[in-house]
Amino acid sequence: CPDVHCAGAVATDTVSILIFGRSRDAQLYEASLSNGYQIGDVVLEFAPTIDAAQRTAYERIVARAVG
Repeated sequence: CPDVHCAGAVATDTVSILIFGRSRDAQLYEASLSNGYQIGDVVLEFAPTIDAAQRTAYERIVARAVG
């Protein structure tokens, strides 16, 4: 986390979830990813092997939790 200025992170085989102190930091990090999703101060970084249905499910869950 210190390298990307996040406040906390959790990683699994399919997705990494990073929490930032500011939405702007999350935006900047997500913009550097080829397979990411950002909402508020949360960024999801998806493994290259994740399929579209799984990605959509993760995005919906995080949107509900954050929103």
